[in-house]
Amino acid sequence: MAAGQGRIPPVSDQARQLIIERYHKLLKLAGSPLLSSRSITAQVVDQINSVLDALPHVDMTAPVGVPGARPGAGSVQLSIEIGLSRAGGGVHPTESLRAATYIFEAAFPVLCRELNPAGELDPEISVGALLNRAIMDRMCVASAAYVDYLLQKVHNSHVEERRRVGRELHDRVAPAVIVGVQNLDLREVYQRGGNIEHAEEKLVEARDALTEALEVIRHLSAESRDAVGPDGLARALRRYLASAAPQVRTTVTEVGDLTSLPGAYAEELFLVLREATRNALVHASPSTVDIQLSAGQVGLYGCVRDDGTGFDVELTMQQQDGIGLQSMRERVDLLGGTLNLFSAPQAGTTVEVLVPLPGLRK
Repeated sequence: MAAGQGRIPPVSDQARQLIIERYHKLLKLAGSPLLSSRSITAQVVDQINSVLDALPHVDMTAPVGVPGARPGAGSVQLSIEIGLSRAGGGVHPTESLRAATYIFEAAFPVLCRELNPAGELDPEISVGALLNRAIMDRMCVASAAYVDYLLQKVHNSHVEERRRVGRELHDRVAPAVIVGVQNLDLREVYQRGGNIEHAEEKLVEARDALTEALEVIRHLSAESRDAVGPDGLARALRRYLASAAPQVRTTVTEVGDLTSLPGAYAEELFLVLREATRNALVHASPSTVDIQLSAGQVGLYGCVRDDGTGFDVELTMQQQDGIGLQSMRERVDLLGGTLNLFSAPQAGTTVEVLVPLPGLRK
């Protein structure tokens, strides 16, 4: 047998039943939510059997989290289904970590006795059990902190998006409405004074101001709806450019297959690339904006490049104006990717995003 491979025979049915019984007792004593649903409880049993089936085939030389040699890929799919169903059922990740610890504690002594029925538990075995519990206790705490961190990032991103919409309403819609109302008041004054020509001019100016406000509201309303939808990321970006920058020369190029991009990834990436594009259009006065999308083996690459005025990146990140950039970084972080920003005064700006797609994470 090759080095690093397990050296134990298949686990007997009797041992499996005993392990499952011990496991249920541990979950019950802990008040685990995994016993609250029959479907989740059934998954637990399936997972235990999957673990026991894998024991004779585990490759100890493989990195943790990378499936070693085992009979079929069903165990990987089962783990994915368990993760998704528990997330959908509101089960916190720490409960899954605790459940994993209980699998170890239920199975370890049973398997040791099955392999050595005449002997007593070796001191090293007791040390192994204690070490596993100490490690898993800390993993539970760390996972809770990690989940809280991700939730805070999601919250920050949503807050910043609401603030951006609020700024648009305050800075663009409100002044236009005020101008419209003022012109209507002036029109009434001129009309009462018999100055019909000026009264008509103010009516036209009021109509123009209110029309501008209406266009901004329509634009914000369109942005607040599902960003990508069934048409895909590239077409969504083209739609945005067509409405937001009709006077700027723009291009969107795509390489590779973007049709299989998961919806959640597409939506978040759209928001990041849209924000980079909006920053260029609003602040940089560019004559061209180019967006590149490329799907490959390492993941999805997105790039927004403009020939505008550029800016001091470090200084902007330290100021209030840098909040939008921070929100972009947070969204990319949530996807496990990286964001690079290159700019300098009068030198244009380039924003690059690289996100590993599901199934490609190392």
